[in-house]
Amino acid sequence: MKIKTATDEALNQCLIDVEEVTGIKPNEILSKNRSYENVCLARFFVYAMMRSHENGFSYTQIAKAMGRTHGSVMNGIETLAARLTYEKRLKARAKLLKQKGYRI
Repeated sequence: MKIKTATDEALNQCLIDVEEVTGIKPNEILSKNRSYENVCLARFFVYAMMRSHENGFSYTQIAKAMGRTHGSVMNGIETLAARLTYEKRLKARAKLLKQKGYRI
């Protein structure tokens, strides 16, 4: 039996909430697939949500939990922040996640 850590529990909740808002399944978000832009954006939401979580997970903790590198996490958060300044659809999704209590 695997012991769930705070990182695992937070990640699972973030994945569920991102799926509700984007319609993208957790297994797709966690996959290595980069061919679909929406999957990457959903992944970036998870990165940002984990980073701003009440426990304030580090880039390394998020990367380990999601099977990525800390550089990928940092780049994803920066990309999301930049795109939120001009993409209305993305802003609307961020607003829905903020209503769930996340800081993005």
